[in-house]
Amino acid sequence: MKIISFVEGANPKYGGMGIPSAPRIAKSLSKRGHDLRVVIGGTINPGYEKYRIPLSARQYPLRISGGFFGILDFPSIGRWSFSPAILNSLRKELQGTDFILLHSLYSFPVLAGYWLAKKAHIPYGLWLHGVLAPFQRKVGRRKKLVYDYLFVRSILNQASILFFTAPGEQHETEDLNLFPPSTIIPLGFDPNNIQGHKGCFREKYLGGSKADFILFLARINAKKGLELLLSAFQQALLEKPDLILVIAGGDDPLEYGNKIRRMAEHKGISKSVIFTGLLLGQDKANAFADASIYVLPSHAENFGFSVFEAMATGLPVVVSNSINYAQLIEQEGAGAALALDPRLFAEEILKLLADPDKRSTMGEKGKALAARFTWPKCAQNLENAIQRVLNKEAVPPNYNALF
Repeated sequence: MKIISFVEGANPKYGGMGIPSAPRIAKSLSKRGHDLRVVIGGTINPGYEKYRIPLSARQYPLRISGGFFGILDFPSIGRWSFSPAILNSLRKELQGTDFILLHSLYSFPVLAGYWLAKKAHIPYGLWLHGVLAPFQRKVGRRKKLVYDYLFVRSILNQASILFFTAPGEQHETEDLNLFPPSTIIPLGFDPNNIQGHKGCFREKYLGGSKADFILFLARINAKKGLELLLSAFQQALLEKPDLILVIAGGDDPLEYGNKIRRMAEHKGISKSVIFTGLLLGQDKANAFADASIYVLPSHAENFGFSVFEAMATGLPVVVSNSINYAQLIEQEGAGAALALDPRLFAEEILKLLADPDKRSTMGEKGKALAARFTWPKCAQNLENAIQRVLNKEAVPPNYNALF
């Protein structure tokens, strides 16, 4: 099959990292023998620059197993990734295309992909990536009103299929009464990319400190629960004054990152809170290797790559019970899933820090759980779903065989 994906790219100026899973999904499909193009408005996600191909290329220079994979990137403007060149440059690329895959909703590349799909009469699927979670719907609600009325309802309801990452994400959209069939396909990740070296992160970022540290590794964004985390950490410091909180991530947006730094100062804990900025590659892997606990008190996560990366490295996790797969994490003994209450997070963090054996047990169970989420499985399920759409066959509502 020939498949074209449309997605916003990384936008460092505004603190956004785009949707990193989009090129991973496409690359995994290409390994199954398909011809994949990813159209990005903005900067290519870090680590995928080598897959960039010139627009004039008639065949991919990079073969991935039995298929082809390449990225077409277009300069974009603003947070909406406005890149009108996409519309004028891709008409020939649509020739022979079997399916179009749109990632998320609120970006110009997705709107362009929708327009092109309708004009060329190509079926398209929409992978929502948690954008319709109740918390996310409240973000920028006023700004979204006109766009929702003009475009979003049509993009949603004219899709051939909707893709969800978890049962919880699918359930959150039931009140919208969407028309298309949907299916659940869990994402995956590559544990080989997170092999860290103990001591390296501490030397580089903590001055060699041997103290326990809690790791938050995600975007510094309002939905991630950082206000709660700072309050929980402030409480934990009362019993463990040498404890360190590492906040690793880019500001999204810059104003919110500044707000969190001011909050740490206001609470009198700024000397114990380390902001590293965005961590990539070996630095990220080293952070997982040295941390005592990974914490993510997020209001909503459709998958939460960093949670699964932490578990894959044997790190116990403490997460909010409002994220997808939280119940599974607690059920499998890989971590704790808590209500969004600073006191509960502080208590759980202190309990785990006082019990190395429990942390070790959680870590081993986390490794086993994370190993069940793989890109080959994701690609196989997605291929099957798309083929069924093209054959006008019913698609199973849930490819999630993890429960």
